[in-house]
Amino acid sequence: MNIQYLRNFYVIAKLGNITKAAEVVHRTQSTLSSQIKNLEDRLGTPLFERAGRKSVILTPAGEALLEFTKRLLLQYDELEMRLGQIQSLSEEESGRLRIGAAPSVVDNLLPGFIPEFQKRHPGIRIQLFSRSPAEIIEQVREGFLDIGISLDSAIPKNFLSYRWIPLHLTLMVPFGHALAEKKRIGIQDIMTYPLIMPTNSRFLTRLIYDQQVMDMGIEPNIVLESDYNITHARYVRAGFGISFMYLSDTAIEAFSQKIRCISLDYLTPPLYLKIFHRKSTNMNIVTTFVNFMDAYKENREDFL
Repeated sequence: MNIQYLRNFYVIAKLGNITKAAEVVHRTQSTLSSQIKNLEDRLGTPLFERAGRKSVILTPAGEALLEFTKRLLLQYDELEMRLGQIQSLSEEESGRLRIGAAPSVVDNLLPGFIPEFQKRHPGIRIQLFSRSPAEIIEQVREGFLDIGISLDSAIPKNFLSYRWIPLHLTLMVPFGHALAEKKRIGIQDIMTYPLIMPTNSRFLTRLIYDQQVMDMGIEPNIVLESDYNITHARYVRAGFGISFMYLSDTAIEAFSQKIRCISLDYLTPPLYLKIFHRKSTNMNIVTTFVNFMDAYKENREDFL
């Protein structure tokens, strides 16, 4: 049974006038009359009776069809709305999302988010790239990466960005280390010990260290270079050296079970990781990702 015929039947039944109904549905009177005749032939019974030169009234069969049509059209409209939502969702939540972040973020923070994100948005295919901050910015600018995650201070102003997670400058030492009992630790105190540092000055803690070494004119005392904070924590625990780098609250909590983590917020305020992208990036996918990351940053399982 043609759904449009039923819609037009409903309009005629409510108005009681084929001429007026034709104006409402933008069809000719002859077209509507032909559709009603088709319905009557299909059902084997008249649906309307003449009630004057232009007016019509429903027969008992017409009354029964009207009740059926009300329910059917309501359900059909709900179906169309639902299918529209599904289509819209499919368009918004499909495609590929290339994300670049520092090694420590890729290794320690994102595993608590990405699997859950993919469960909730299976149409979005995630690709992760471990990069230095400078490389992330350049590749987002060139369009190779859709999204970058980096420190607020490193992100150029011409990108759109969203604040995500705070990072604290943290000293990591073995339990019982001399600095663990010191009430206020300065950069010069830290530099007297063997240090585990990021690989180069593109990372902020290495930049701080290199500047201090240059200003003081002393010999660098770096015993291990690694961009992975879990590597820092393991070698600190082994007694190979001490480390200071920016860590998230959950990383500090996890590492504190095995080594001493000392906040250096009094030396420099916390920095924030931000999610950023070009203004021309697919906003549907980006908004989906950003909203998820913000909503679940306090309710995730961390893999450290």
